[in-house]
Amino acid sequence: MHDLLEGVVPYEIKLVFKKLISLGCFNLETVNNRISAFDFGYLESKNKPSPIKLDGTGNRIGQKAAQAWCLIRFLPMILGDLIVDEVHLKYWDLILQLLECMSFIFFRSFNESSILTLKSLIIKHHSLFKFLFPDQNLLPKHHFMCHYPFIIKMSGPLISLWTMRFEGKHNYFAQLAHNNRNFKNICFSLAMRHQQYSSHVFKNLDFHHGIKTDKICKATMSEFDDSFDIVESLKNYLNDHDICIKTEMMTTNQIWFNGYNYKHNFVVCFEMGTIFPKFGIISEFLIQNDNSCLLILKVLETEFFYRHLFAYKVRVTENLYRVINVKDLVTHDAMEIKQNCNLSGLFVISRHFL
Repeated sequence: MHDLLEGVVPYEIKLVFKKLISLGCFNLETVNNRISAFDFGYLESKNKPSPIKLDGTGNRIGQKAAQAWCLIRFLPMILGDLIVDEVHLKYWDLILQLLECMSFIFFRSFNESSILTLKSLIIKHHSLFKFLFPDQNLLPKHHFMCHYPFIIKMSGPLISLWTMRFEGKHNYFAQLAHNNRNFKNICFSLAMRHQQYSSHVFKNLDFHHGIKTDKICKATMSEFDDSFDIVESLKNYLNDHDICIKTEMMTTNQIWFNGYNYKHNFVVCFEMGTIFPKFGIISEFLIQNDNSCLLILKVLETEFFYRHLFAYKVRVTENLYRVINVKDLVTHDAMEIKQNCNLSGLFVISRHFL
């Protein structure tokens, strides 16, 4: 969080934007207008970036850590159609290479090959930085990145060690102290309120370690869109040929699994293909008797990875569905379909390497 989201990311965005503005690629007003108009969706609604500031001293651009993470992941989708000139692309490639490094740094599962890949990407990124900006110094936080492959090899994925969770926990106490407005023996007050909160959490452990649902209701298969195709997919998955369009199932509008929220029209990765990951749009939820949940996914065909937008280009298939247990997803991060205002096609942006 401190090395990248509050260090390298704003520093390099500021340098690249100042250079591209001086080259006439776009102006800051255009960038901020596009950020303001872009649909970040439900999943990133709390992390929507603020207008970028380039006139301040230092390396800050007016973003918090979560906003900086959201901003750099969606910047290629927001501005990609404006960057077509060869000179502009040379500088824009620094942002793309940083994104490549981050897609591995925020990865949750490593092997020897991916660690070596990350090491190579960091070297390549730092070399490009010095080539493009010879008069600018690499930050100490750039140097810390060079140690990441070794730390990952010794201690595991950095996403399990980073300080963002500490900051989130600390924010709970900061807000509580502000709302309490009584600082007499504040430590006792915070400890008491935290114990009450912990008691509530432990009483509802299913919210964290199992599946929690919205209101559950009964529905016949005929009530679903494309019910015939869904029935056939369900027959194959459950190996139950008695299922028909008159069969009643328990369904809901949204679920929470191990703290991850899933809603209709969210995109999930259900399988790793031979070349690209396979995505599907959540069409329906089916609640089983053992409190497990099946996702009915409308399959998306992954055409290719569009590096310039740093996103997977996908296409909605006709009447092709897939059934999968929510526990069996490749990654439990949900995504949403995004579009560029001038480029045609549908795109899926992942938080990390798949």
